[in-house]
Amino acid sequence: MDVTNPIGGGGGCVYRDPPWDHPTTKELVLLYLDGMEIELLASHFQMTAHEIVDKLSELFFDLPEPVQDTSATNYKKPWQRAETSKLWRLYAVRNSIPDIAEKLGRDELGVCYKLLTEQMVILPRNLADDYGFDEEEFHVESTADPKAEVCSTCLDVVLYCKCYYEE
Repeated sequence: MDVTNPIGGGGGCVYRDPPWDHPTTKELVLLYLDGMEIELLASHFQMTAHEIVDKLSELFFDLPEPVQDTSATNYKKPWQRAETSKLWRLYAVRNSIPDIAEKLGRDELGVCYKLLTEQMVILPRNLADDYGFDEEEFHVESTADPKAEVCSTCLDVVLYCKCYYEE
């Protein structure tokens, strides 16, 4: 039983585990997609921000418990604009979160948190189908070939990469 989530307040609190049933999970996803920040979601669901990031990471990135690696080179360092741009490019061409974390010298939890707080996520098709989300309302993952060729120098798609044509 999770003792960090009191219900009822005061001395006679009842504690509960996170309620991730179908309706509650759908509510979490809809509130997140509508722009509710992680801290507000945590307050709304009476959980910690870490628990919310874990659940959203499971849903959006298929990564139930992102690793918090304090030995990562850039662990807890501020994100630079170029690094955030590189993060988006790596994610957009469907690199896995562990691969992105390794390439950026970050931990998985930090990568997930940054993608989630910056609203840089693509709604996975299975999530849209499972919860009946409208493709016209949300950016849903396409069914195109997930393996786009990416330039190893600039991490852009080769079709648009200037480095590729210069070689």
